[in-house]
Amino acid sequence: METLTAATEINGGSIEDRAPALEGMVSTVLKYSKVSDVAEYVSSSKKMKEATLMEIKKEAQEYEKSNGNFIRSLSLLYAGGVIGKVKYMQGRSALVMRHTGKSTKTGTPSKQRITFGFGIPIPRPLSYKDLMQNISQIDIGELISVRDTLCATLPQEQRVAGVYRDLETMLLTLSKFYLEYSFNYQL
Repeated sequence: METLTAATEINGGSIEDRAPALEGMVSTVLKYSKVSDVAEYVSSSKKMKEATLMEIKKEAQEYEKSNGNFIRSLSLLYAGGVIGKVKYMQGRSALVMRHTGKSTKTGTPSKQRITFGFGIPIPRPLSYKDLMQNISQIDIGELISVRDTLCATLPQEQRVAGVYRDLETMLLTLSKFYLEYSFNYQL
């Protein structure tokens, strides 16, 4: 309490409003201590562990909604060629879950989230539904009907259904997409 009172006199505030004093004490510790000392204090203090865990969990949740996670999820979807919904969900689960070696009441193998550090779970790739929703929002440009443009002069039985895109417009759109996402991903 004496240290807090002295810090209050130096940094401002009062016994009721301790924020300036505490901020001054923390900035002094951070300025004059080694990183290893701060790390030791964090690992030995329950309150510091909880605060660190809270902040890292918040950042992990923000990452799950980020463009970086969208790109990670796209990478999983297109790894080794396009995979279907079931394979995607299996791959997504394999990235963040591990078998516990036990079984559930129904006899299926029990799984739990893979964690690191203070029990922080590895961020999940997007769910298949969210990934497909994000993909559908990507502007792919104008689609032109094959039947209407290329097959108009053919007999009815030789006409085929399908669409295509103007190559120049498509390349410009793809370039814009990759530049935007790679720039946002690097930030």
